[in-house]
Amino acid sequence: MKSKGKDRLSSLPDSILTEILSLLPINSAAATSVLSHRWRHLWTGVTRLKFKFESEDREFSTVTDHIMGKLTSPKLTVFDVYVYVDGDVAESTFHEICRRNVEEIRGSR
Repeated sequence: MKSKGKDRLSSLPDSILTEILSLLPINSAAATSVLSHRWRHLWTGVTRLKFKFESEDREFSTVTDHIMGKLTSPKLTVFDVYVYVDGDVAESTFHEICRRNVEEIRGSR
């Protein structure tokens, strides 16, 4: 059934939309940037970072550098990570994450 009313999701304040995006894996949250001009940078304010990566070191480093360089939130409440890559690359990424005052890190290997 198609609603004839206003788009309720778009009428929410940015702070609530950012909290909703914080519940998604980071690649899904970032993908919302194509929805509209307003949504372009909303994902960069996420407060929870969910990240799963199984790949070559270079790819992991490129992806994490790009994501971490875009995040604007000064504090992450949760960093939920599953990573299977070289220890040196993972260590540098964890240092960058922890620099953002993470309250809780969850992970598995």
